[in-house]
Amino acid sequence: MLRKLANSFGVHTRYLDVDGNLTVCNPESVLSVLQSLGAPIARLDDAGDALRQRREALCRRILPPVVPLWDDNIPGVRITLPAVLASRHLRAKLYLENGEVRDWTPNARTVVRSREVEGTRYLTTRLPLPTLPLGYHRLAVDINGVEHETLLVRAPTRSFRDASKRRRWGLFAPLYALHSRDSSGVGNFADLERLMRLTKRHGGDFVSTLPFLASFPEEPSPYSPLSRLFWNELYIDTGNPAGVHPGGLLDVEALVDTKRSELEAMPRDRATLDLFLERFPLVLDYARFRAFTATHGAEWTRWPESQSSGVLVEGDVDDDEVLYHLYNQLRADSQLQTLRGTGVGLYLDLPLGVHRRGYDAWREQTLFAGKVDVGAPPDAAFSGGQNWSTPPVLPHKSREQGHRYLRLAFRHGMRYASMLRIDHIMGLHRQFWIPRGAAVADGVYVRYPADELYAILNLESMRAHCELIGENLGIVPEVVNAAMRQHGLRGLHVLQLTPDAPVPKDSVASLNTHDTATFAGYAAETGRDPKRALHTALTQLMNGPADIVNVALEDLWLESEPHNVPGTTSTERPNWRRPLRYSLEEVESKIGVILDSFER
Repeated sequence: MLRKLANSFGVHTRYLDVDGNLTVCNPESVLSVLQSLGAPIARLDDAGDALRQRREALCRRILPPVVPLWDDNIPGVRITLPAVLASRHLRAKLYLENGEVRDWTPNARTVVRSREVEGTRYLTTRLPLPTLPLGYHRLAVDINGVEHETLLVRAPTRSFRDASKRRRWGLFAPLYALHSRDSSGVGNFADLERLMRLTKRHGGDFVSTLPFLASFPEEPSPYSPLSRLFWNELYIDTGNPAGVHPGGLLDVEALVDTKRSELEAMPRDRATLDLFLERFPLVLDYARFRAFTATHGAEWTRWPESQSSGVLVEGDVDDDEVLYHLYNQLRADSQLQTLRGTGVGLYLDLPLGVHRRGYDAWREQTLFAGKVDVGAPPDAAFSGGQNWSTPPVLPHKSREQGHRYLRLAFRHGMRYASMLRIDHIMGLHRQFWIPRGAAVADGVYVRYPADELYAILNLESMRAHCELIGENLGIVPEVVNAAMRQHGLRGLHVLQLTPDAPVPKDSVASLNTHDTATFAGYAAETGRDPKRALHTALTQLMNGPADIVNVALEDLWLESEPHNVPGTTSTERPNWRRPLRYSLEEVESKIGVILDSFER
């Protein structure tokens, strides 16, 4: 019974490990995950009763919460009703995204399923739909005077692609690691623009970097942001640097304090801010959250009840502090807009998760599973598995909301990107949930509505003219790679991870990633001469079949220290805090000689 109940909630009770062996999940972990998903079960012995309630609940769901519709293939929407109601006349309305409302009487429906649950027979029929434009539309069906709705996502089957079909290459560097005479010890958007123009001068097509989303200074990982909807003010160019230059590892908390004094001295334009708020009204809510953390701390679960519930109003916070954060988001957004004039693209990264103490988890408390972490099961690289300490989005809650939050996160990630890498692309299909306090090995896989999420990604990709790349490294089921091919997402090929594998044409090829050793470290591990091996490897990539080649800037001078070592904590090593060995002024004087030595 437990297995059937779990399956009805999209919970896997077993999976194949890295060696292809069947792993049976801990029943207590399955129970804990089911409870997080809202299953009516307190003990393992309750599985039978819970399954009956689940089956009844599914039959009472007249319309699915979300329906993806691909290109011209619009087969209709499934509607489930008790047999005594299924033959009755239906009234339906379509509310199109552009504001148009269509009333129509559906044609005859086709029965696709009949089943009996607890003595009641239910019929599932297919409700035909007219031709619809691309976009987000609502279908409302009147049943006995009660209106039932579903979100229709009319999307292209394939995501946006650059029509030029030319081969492209670019440089990678974390934004925090850049520094110049005009920055205050940490990279800023002006430094990023400078690197983009430098790349353009040497024939490159893009610059790739790590996420620069809002984060906590004491926990600077780009993959644990406090929000996936707002920018990190640390990277704003103030035009008045304090003259701080990195003399070692970055002290992010001190840098934030220094940057604050510069930001507070910047001019303000209320009219421009008001226009910005009209375009992005949610930024006011975010600014209030940041302002409240300044007086009550970042652990929002300890705030007074009226504020910890996910709502803050004007009287709760200091107005000046709110304005400070509003103007920071305006400045960051304005400076990112200027990057479009560089002539090269921006390749960004969308993290899988968010910090559990951050704005998104506070604002969307019913959407995130508070007692579960996301991670990965044990494998060859991490024998103990990985716990990323980020709370997962509850798939059923996201569907009930029409994936509102994920739509905003995808849209924000693509706002200024010409390419967006989706971190852990397998997360669109399934995620490894680890109950709080349990061992990583006791985690459980939970299914996600992949078709719906690909539809939203593809639609947003077309609107933003942003190409999509899926991070499909490691142990990825073939169904994930097949879905990526179907929907036009490129995969990654990393030479250091698969040195003997053929390089796919439809991929982004690189020597390494931010989570691996640098090329110099890799060459040392494999007993090669780093300089000669680098020249051979980069020439191979530049002249290989891959459509896109991504080159780590630091590999050009054979940097040995990585930016991050997965599986380590901040007390074990200072991840995400190392500046580039050279300033941008020094890079500009050296890079031409280095790049010109590679055939391309």
